[in-house]
Amino acid sequence: GYVIPINFVYLECHEGVCPEYVAWYFNEHPDIQRRLAVERQGSSLQALSMQKIRELPIDLPGVATQMKIATVYRLGHQRKKLWIEKQRLEEMKLLNLMVFLLFSFYLLICWFSIYYISLICMTYIIYWITSINHKYFFFFLYWN
Repeated sequence: GYVIPINFVYLECHEGVCPEYVAWYFNEHPDIQRRLAVERQGSSLQALSMQKIRELPIDLPGVATQMKIATVYRLGHQRKKLWIEKQRLEEMKLLNLMVFLLFSFYLLICWFSIYYISLICMTYIIYWITSINHKYFFFFLYWN
């Protein structure tokens, strides 16, 4: 069997009725949306009773027209899903770029830190060498 949440309705479609058309009809059709808005007025819970749903009339065009509408509805949903996925991928791309830039900046800071620490160490070494004897200082200058 099926487990259906309390705020969902299970509809069985008879022969000659496209289930995707019925889904479109209840979810998108302007006349039904107006009727549903009127029925929901004054209620804090945005839901309809099963009785109200049973009383709603359904316009059923021919099966070919139902299939065309259902196809457009399905393609619209697929397009929306693809657009959401595209947005997610663009956000991931931007996030990856930010991580790369931060890591590059971190490496640059590390390199500069090591460079400047080595300069400071070399300054102290040169000072130490020159304080011992001046001839080592000149040797160091020529050696570089």
